[in-house]
Amino acid sequence: MTKKIRTVVNLEIKETLMLKQRPVMVWKWCAACRAVRLMITTEDAASLFRTAPQAMDEWLKAGRAHSADLPDGSVGICFFSLLDLAEDLNQVERESPYC
Repeated sequence: MTKKIRTVVNLEIKETLMLKQRPVMVWKWCAACRAVRLMITTEDAASLFRTAPQAMDEWLKAGRAHSADLPDGSVGICFFSLLDLAEDLNQVERESPYC
C-alpha cells in the first residue's frame, strides 16, 4: 500500500499603503453627488489606485469618477466616487474566471 503525502501551505499577506507626503484633501461641493464631498488631487488618487495620473484623467473623462476645481487651481477627484469605483473594480475582479 502506497502512502500519499499532502502538504498544505497557508499564506497570510498584509498590505499597508504608505503615502510619502500628506495628501491634499479639501471638502468641496461635488455636483454629481449633489453634496459636499472630500476631494483629493489626481496624483494622490493615482497613488491610492497604484496607477498613473493619466488613468485618473481618463476615468474622469469617461465619467467613472467625479471632479471639482480645487482652490489652488488643480483638479480634485471626489473621494466617494473613487470608493464606488474601487467597489466596481473589485466586483469585476471577483466575477472574472481568471481569479
